[in-house]
Amino acid sequence: MAKKYLYALLICLSIVGFIVPKVAKSSATACVYNLEAYRGLEMTQLSQELNNTGLIVRIHGAAASSQMFVMSVREPDNFFNHREFSLLAENLETIDTLKKINRHDLVCVGGNIITNSSPQVHIKVSSIQVLEPWQQPKGFAPYKRQHNLLQELKEQNSFIGKVHAIGEEGKILVAGYKDLVIPLFVSATEYTPKPATNLRRDSRQGKSFGIG
Repeated sequence: MAKKYLYALLICLSIVGFIVPKVAKSSATACVYNLEAYRGLEMTQLSQELNNTGLIVRIHGAAASSQMFVMSVREPDNFFNHREFSLLAENLETIDTLKKINRHDLVCVGGNIITNSSPQVHIKVSSIQVLEPWQQPKGFAPYKRQHNLLQELKEQNSFIGKVHAIGEEGKILVAGYKDLVIPLFVSATEYTPKPATNLRRDSRQGKSFGIG
């Protein structure tokens, strides 16, 4: 009988020894807003936070049909100082979560900054947790977007739209066209920097584009 109790005790201790480290690791990497990590929006600090407990941010844009997702990180007490990052899923679970998020959702994102040819910084997302979902305002029905706009654009070689965002000395240009917000590939930055062309948010501009 004593041997049976001893074996049972050893089995229980083995199970506890296996579970406790995992729980401790999970607790250590829980989403925590470390104020100092966001001061000045320094890339080194943001990257460390991204790899450690995760960045707590707002979703700036979410277009599941186009698989385009962008998050915004803002400096504490300075709403107008912010950085945007494009999100790429690392696994199927993350893809499913990204498809369900909405603009303005408060989320905790874990992952790594990756190198690519885009001037927009991209993050390979290993985990994402919705902390505070955006709520539809009471008394307002959900907005119904227009359809077939992409097909409409494919049938023409220019459009009149509004500048949604411009950055990185003109390397990043995002334009609004009806219900769409379209990131444009800029091959001639001499036409996009603000000092040269006075382009600014909501300026109406005709932009040529090609779709291959």
